[in-house]
Order: sequence, then C-alpha cells, then structure tokens
Amino acid sequence: MNEKEQLIREIEQAPDYLIKEVLDFLLFIKSRTKYLKSNSDRDLETQLQAMAEDREIQTEISVSDREFLEETNLLQEKLAPESNWEETLERIEARRKEIHARTGGKPFKPSVTEIIHQMREERDEQLMQACFPNERSRPSQMHQEQ
Repeated sequence: MNEKEQLIREIEQAPDYLIKEVLDFLLFIKSRTKYLKSNSDRDLETQLQAMAEDREIQTEISVSDREFLEETNLLQEKLAPESNWEETLERIEARRKEIHARTGGKPFKPSVTEIIHQMREERDEQLMQACFPNERSRPSQMHQEQ
C-alpha cells in the first residue's frame, strides 16, 4: 500500500474536525510550494519572511476557527432546552410557596386583571398622544364620560 492509499484510508476513518485540519494543512502546503516555485528569483530571506507571514495568517485563522467552535458550543449549551421539566416545576412551586408565605395567603391588591387593564389604558393614551398630539380627548376620558 502506497502513501496516498494509506492517507485516503486514514481520512476515511478520521472524525470531521480532524479532516478539516488535515485539509487546511494540505492546502497550506500546496500554496506554500506553489508560492516558492513562482518566486524562485526572490532571495531566500524574502521567501522566508513571506512564509512566516503566511503561517501567522494560518495560525490566526486556526485560532479564529477554534474560538468560533467554542462559542458555538457554549451557545448551544445555553440554548439547550432544560432537560428535566420536573425540576422546573419544583422551582415554580417553591417560588409560589415563597410568595404565598410573604403575602400571608392574601390575594394581590390590586388584582392582576386590574393592573393589566390599567397598563393597557396607559399604553393606549401614549399611542393616542403620539398619533394625534393636538387632540384633547383621550380614550380613557371618553370611556369615563360614557
């Protein structure tokens, strides 16, 4: 079995992340070889400097890829749905008991429905003032008059 066949066999068995690294490395080597051949009339120092710059760029790209993968994994962990709904339900129940103990079992005053109604009226008034700044009558005043 020659080197090419062995390389192909190893690639077929390798995980995706490793294949990407091998491909990046192979493309880098090919570009470096092509670059050195095309610049044969340059002096050696200039060629080495250009190669070093290419390596720095490749290193930056590699670091950037790793950081991207780390950020992606972190984001996936944070966005993953909570695995145990029973734990969530227990936390909600514990919070309900805390509120119940703090309020002595009495209902909220004013009631939640009243609060929502009041907030809707305030928002309606804001919208009316924004849409019709010169108008004096407001929906809340019109409702009170009726």
